Amino acid sequence: MENQLQALYGKLANHISSMIPIDWTEVYFLGDMGRGEMITAIFFFKGLGDEEFVRSPDIPERYNVSKDIYNELRYDVYSMLQEMQQCFKDDEQELWDQITLKLNSDGKFKVDFHYGVITDDEDDSPLKRELIWAYETFGDIPEDSYLRKIVEEHIQGKETEKRKNSPANESKASEEVEARTSNGWDAIAEHFKKIYPEQTDPKHYRPLISPMFGNFDTPLFGIDVYDGGDFWHFLTYGFSDVYDELKEETEWSDFGFELTLKLKKTTEMNDPQVEENELKNISAVLQDLGKYVFDSGKGFSPYQYIYSQQTEGFDYEKVSKLTGFATIADEAGIIETPNGKVQFLCIVGLTDKELRSIYDGVHTTEEILNLLETDLTDFERNDLI
Repeated sequence: MENQLQALYGKLANHISSMIPIDWTEVYFLGDMGRGEMITAIFFFKGLGDEEFVRSPDIPERYNVSKDIYNELRYDVYSMLQEMQQCFKDDEQELWDQITLKLNSDGKFKVDFHYGVITDDEDDSPLKRELIWAYETFGDIPEDSYLRKIVEEHIQGKETEKRKNSPANESKASEEVEARTSNGWDAIAEHFKKIYPEQTDPKHYRPLISPMFGNFDTPLFGIDVYDGGDFWHFLTYGFSDVYDELKEETEWSDFGFELTLKLKKTTEMNDPQVEENELKNISAVLQDLGKYVFDSGKGFSPYQYIYSQQTEGFDYEKVSKLTGFATIADEAGIIETPNGKVQFLCIVGLTDKELRSIYDGVHTTEEILNLLETDLTDFERNDLI
């Protein structure tokens, strides 16, 4: 049986690789045997040079692959899983619930079988098992609010169980613990849906490893990007309390703000790759600002300037004259969330000369912003002074 299984492992690994239409660096695969004939399979892969994983069901639309061809290849995966289970049956071995496979582009792969995963619980489903596996394996937290809540309930359940089993907290084990929810996140997202009602699924960038895992290099949970016509409107999630926790009520939610940035579109951004590079670059810049805030414990307010005294531009190619920022109240205003108030602060790119003028006390931040007469960040503009 072992030789037959080894051959099937290699066959499955090569087949999954053939389904990915781009160069990739790593793949995580889950095969779930379900109940009866209810087999499901999914994999996540990271393209060469990419930071985020792509779900296999997104391949047809994302890479213009025929859905019929993709489905045929997917059904072949099901057949391979059935063949593997048959090997266990023929050898009178215990049948597994799930098989997981990790692939690297250098040809290495690791296979694991999992038992007792499928239960008779009413809320157990292939989708829930998939979401929990993706979270436990590489920290994936879905963008969709419904799916995200399934993962959050799982996280809360683990935290509650941990508290119950902790000797230091035995006296609190019987206390009722509220589930950690995303009411703060949802309130922000709903507010921006009113501003961009036609954009129900904006671009979204999130760190590879969620801050829930203690990833302090990228402390923001995610960044939405809305199409404002001649600019891209960025929105952060993480300076305020987007995931509700048990704590005393306060007027403001955590730091009390979320950052926005309005990036003016340039002619170069007509190239999709140039545009994507710049959107990811700005998302990384916002994460850097998040790291500064969380490391220093100091938030932002309107009419501040952010000046690191760097001389290279913060654009992707590092050729723009814009090297830092000033803050101004975003037109999105201030909202009430279940966790307190949140103000939206727009950061506006300024040149080194403009920032030096503020730093030296020649001009105030408000004076420079008044001269600018816009809250757009324009990588192609020159000095105002």
